Amino acid sequence: MPTGDIPLRHGYTLASIHELTLIAVHCELFYRARDYHERVDIAWSAIAEHLYASEQPPSRSDLIHAGMSAIASLFVSEARSHGINTSQRGRTAVPGTNFQKYWHLSTRPTDGPEERIIERIALTQIWAALTPRLRDAFTALAVHDDYGRAAAAVGKTRDQYNSQLSYARRVFLALWHEHETPSRPWGHDRRSRTHITPRDTARIMRQRRRTADRRTACAGQSLSFAEDEQGTAVSNGLPETETANAPTA
Repeated sequence: MPTGDIPLRHGYTLASIHELTLIAVHCELFYRARDYHERVDIAWSAIAEHLYASEQPPSRSDLIHAGMSAIASLFVSEARSHGINTSQRGRTAVPGTNFQKYWHLSTRPTDGPEERIIERIALTQIWAALTPRLRDAFTALAVHDDYGRAAAAVGKTRDQYNSQLSYARRVFLALWHEHETPSRPWGHDRRSRTHITPRDTARIMRQRRRTADRRTACAGQSLSFAEDEQGTAVSNGLPETETANAPTA
């Protein structure tokens, strides 16, 4: 034992614990970018604790492993608290599976009551503005939850009721978007089969986007064939002057 060294337990001394601490710090490579002195303190405490908790003399490798494990455990816990997926060890920090649930759902401010209050007031005002015939169309569907039974309840055929309900929906949207361009009814009501699910809604929205993209593409093609770069009218891909002089079959 070196002069001035302090004996500890199981034949280890303060100097040997310090030596094993430095070995553990240098062997734990993944977290070597973290603060050096912090890693030394973590490893030293873990090695000393493991030494005094052991009934039998621990080996040097056991103590080194205890120091390395303590360093890794602390920084893994810290990463998890920041929402990092600790199973993905790489240069890029990958968010954990519950990152959004914790940071965006649980800790976000509580929604205020303004939107719900405004919607309730608007619904009351619009309902009062509807004619009794249109209110009956909505009420029948809400009560019976089936287009056929709702049509029978108001004394109409299925086609007549569908037409009336479609008109009622357009009137409702016009009142809802008063002083604005109202949106048109969208989606497919599948009451006869089952209630619409979020997956159905997502599929319907994708179909609507594809349809809108096709219409935009077709409109662009029509415009490209309508005028050339000089604004000259075009027919079948040729300017009008060239079309007039084009040979006929």
